[in-house]
Order: sequence, then structure tokens, then C-alpha cells
Amino acid sequence: MRACLSLLLVMATFLQADAQSRNRQIVEAYERVRMEAIAKAEQSVVAIARVRQAARGVAAPRGPNPTSSDFVPGEYASGVMIDSRGFILTTQHVLGDPKKNDYYIFLARKPYRAKVKATDPWLDLAILQIQTTKPRQYRQIAIGDNKKVRKGQTVLALGNPFAIARDGQVSVSQGIISNIGRKAPQLAKPPRGVSKQPTLHHFGTLLQTDAKLNQGTSGGALVNLDGQLVGLITTLAAGARFERAAGFAIPIDAVVRRSIEKLKQGKQPEYGFLGVQTLDLTAEARRNGRFGVRVRVTEGTPASHGGLRDGDIVIRVNSARIFNRGDLTRQICGYPVGTQVDLTFIRGWAKNRRGRQLTQKVMLGKRYVASHRPAFAEIPLPFWRGVQVDYGTAVPVAVLQDLSVRVDPTRTVVVRSVKRESAAWKAGLRQYDYVSHIGDRRILSPRDFFSAVRGKNGAVTLRLANRKDTKREVAGE
Repeated sequence: MRACLSLLLVMATFLQADAQSRNRQIVEAYERVRMEAIAKAEQSVVAIARVRQAARGVAAPRGPNPTSSDFVPGEYASGVMIDSRGFILTTQHVLGDPKKNDYYIFLARKPYRAKVKATDPWLDLAILQIQTTKPRQYRQIAIGDNKKVRKGQTVLALGNPFAIARDGQVSVSQGIISNIGRKAPQLAKPPRGVSKQPTLHHFGTLLQTDAKLNQGTSGGALVNLDGQLVGLITTLAAGARFERAAGFAIPIDAVVRRSIEKLKQGKQPEYGFLGVQTLDLTAEARRNGRFGVRVRVTEGTPASHGGLRDGDIVIRVNSARIFNRGDLTRQICGYPVGTQVDLTFIRGWAKNRRGRQLTQKVMLGKRYVASHRPAFAEIPLPFWRGVQVDYGTAVPVAVLQDLSVRVDPTRTVVVRSVKRESAAWKAGLRQYDYVSHIGDRRILSPRDFFSAVRGKNGAVTLRLANRKDTKREVAGE
């Protein structure tokens, strides 16, 4: 008996030691994976410093040179190298006004001057590019597959908290994906003309993580255990009503990737527009298994041309099901201007009637982004003889609703701005005039407009859809 007990004790000790060994091996393997992920990603994460430009006629304030090791920035953030040519992705809100600030980035202990290529207020994104006399290839971060991001997945946050990463050592915190599709908090008191939901993230796009995100990590990288970028950290989403442990990141999905490509070109991204006001279904209807969004249609918009009527309930955009207002906004904005989508909706859906299901093809217009932050593009919309035009739907909602009873915005272009004393100004063109024809040629887009005026040296006749005296002769310059 004693021999048996001794043998059992030896076996138990052996099994316990073996289990401890296996556990240790698992922990060590996980630590190696985590360290390798950090090593892959950290060389592509930079520190950003924002320095205010001196006003005209005012001497620049004395102080440490921003490229000096003694320099301590008062305004700082993080960024991610997303192109080997020195393009850096960050959040727009950390940059302020590019016309009033200079920017420096710190990468591998080396300071560089950087310029803003373009910003995207709708996605809160911006691209900077390193300025150097000796171009080189930079280590760009690998991009992960956003469709594989799952709740509970381990992620690492790399950034520049409290501006300490100027020494080339980015800081890292670890967490999990707590949730997917979170909304940014609405603006409590938006400026006049700005919605309480001024970005797409207010309609439920954000990744939520419990990784610790301190001040200065906005614009940093949220990576998976392969060291691939799955989100761009944004601390802007955290409000007073949110728990301190909640952090947020902009997912690197197809919409964000499309924006990044435009920003790298120094241009403003464009987003699809339908032209409806929306209302969620009642709680009773949803409990009964119904889904979709009830719409009110603005005349002359893509929705109107697509055959939608007031009271229709949109249930799908292409194959994507629509459950609430945020779903519809995200789906429509996910497509470029001019994309034709299949819109499926229910007509005549009352309490005791099923209604009819219809599907119509709709050509999307361009969304107007009313932001409280100035948009910037190295290559702005072009001018012709002092006039700048855009898609007819790219105007504030109030303007669109006021003009749509007299104008067909989808089949015209709108005057975005006119330079004073230019040929267009002298001809009487003003902001929010709508151009329907150049001579006898119908104009449906800015591309049509510039194609029609290309090569014309003399006076050109523009027909305005919103005026009684419709024609304007714009003299050659």
C-alpha cells in the first residue's frame, strides 16, 4: 500500500511539473508572438509635433528648434507610415488648421519636417508626407484584413503618449477588441450649419478596445498579433459619459482605404449621397420582425430620380441589409460618387399590410460634409475663369431643400465659389448658382463642365437652372 501511495505521489508530482512546463511554454510562445508583432509594427509608428506659425509681420518666438533634442512640444500626436515614400496617416483633429501650423515628425530618433497632403473631415483622417532633400524608402506598416477583426481578439496599441516617443521608442499597451461598430458621441453644441453627427463615425463604425490610450496616442496604430494595422487610434471619441477604460480606433476598412488613396494624391475624398431624411421603424414593428428605414425624399436628388417616394422603407443597399439609420448612411457613404446601387424598399407597408417589395437602380450623387474642422487639400477643386464647380448635390441640406423645388441638382453642377472681379464674377455668377448647360451641351458633372469649356478662348455661354434670366456670357481671360 505504501509503495502504491508513493508511486501515485511521484506520478502526481511529475504530471504537475509537466503541466507547469507546458503552461510556461504556452506563455513564452505567446510572449514571443507579441514581441514579434511589436517589432514589426513599431518601426512604422511616428511621433508628431504641431508648432504654430508666427503671424505675418510678427517675429517667430524664440525657443528650442523643433528638430533639437531639447524641444518639448505642447501639441503632439501619433502617426503611422502607410507608404514607403514617406506618407503618414493620422487623425485630422490632431492637426488643427494646416494653414496655421507647421508639423514635425520623429522616426527612429530622427526629426523631419512634414507637410499635410490632404485631410478628410468625414472620416477624421489626414495624410502628411516627410519633407527631406534625400528621399529614401521608409518602413511602411502591413495592413490587416478588417473583415477578420472579431470581438475578443487581442490587439496592441502603439503610440506617442505625452510626447515621449521623440526618442524613437513608441509606447505599447495591450487589450482586446471590446466591440465593433461603436458610435462617436454627438456634439453637444455644434457650430451653426454643422450637424451633431459631423463624421461617419457618429453612425457606428468605431472599434472599441480596453487597451490603455493616453493623450497623444491619437493617430497611433492598433495592430493584431501579426503586427498588422487594423485600426487608427482616436481618443477624440472618448467623452465625459464614457468609461475611462474605453478606447476607440477607426477601422482600416474599404472606405478608409479609398480615402487614404485620395489623400495621398493631395485630393479630397468624395462620398455617395442619396438625398433622403430617415426615420427608424417603431419598436413594435421591429419586435414583429420588420426591419429597414422609412425615408422622406428630397426632390431632384438621386433618391427622387431612382423612384423612391415619401414613406418608402429601404431594406437593402445591394446585398447589405438595412436595420437602422446608421446602416443606411454607412452603406451609401461606402460607395464613390456616380456608383449605381440596387436599392430595395417596401412601398405601402402599413400596420396590417405587407406592402410591395421593389428594387430600383440609383446613381449616387456627392455628399456635402459640413464640418467644424477646416478641410484641406494640396490639390483643391480647379477654377475656370474664376468659378469653381462641384456636383449639384454637394451643398448644405438647407440649400438643397430650398432649391430642389426649382432645380434638378442631380442633373446640374453647382457653383461652389467665385473669385471676386474674375470673369465669372463680372458675368454675374454667384455661389449656389446651378449650371445646366454650356452652350447647348447638357452638364451632369464637373467632368462634363471642364470637358465642355476645354479649348474655348472666347466668351462662353452658361445656362443657369435657378434663375429666370438663365444665360450668362463669361468672357475669355
